[in-house]
Amino acid sequence: MKQNENGITLIEVLITLGILSFIGIIIWNSFFQGFQFSQKSIIKNQIQQETNIILSTLTKVHQTANLYTIKSEGPSDCKSIAISTSLESFIFDNSKLCYNTDFNGTVTPNTENEKKIVVTVSDKNDPGNYITIEPRLYRLKNGD
Repeated sequence: MKQNENGITLIEVLITLGILSFIGIIIWNSFFQGFQFSQKSIIKNQIQQETNIILSTLTKVHQTANLYTIKSEGPSDCKSIAISTSLESFIFDNSKLCYNTDFNGTVTPNTENEKKIVVTVSDKNDPGNYITIEPRLYRLKNGD
């Protein structure tokens, strides 16, 4: 009989495959978690940008228009927001985001000292990922 056989056994191959599979699963999970975190961060950044745009638009319209309307339109779970003056209209609608406001109606900045409107922008796929802004819109009257 041969005493010194060269080569590997089936058990050694199976152990090697098991170890490589375990390492592969760990690497895959790390990559997948990083990808999910990246996607969540992208959506969160997009929500912040949208709320900043809505805030600046509301402020501009409130300080310049004599009359404007705010409407929250769409299905109850995911709406869009429309801000309209006599001269222009702004519609905030995104396929990945949901918009909601506590106010639907007409605003007359000249007669109201201060207006508080709550606006919420959320991720359509993860409603727990949201930002709520509560701007206090005001306008100086006759230079006072």
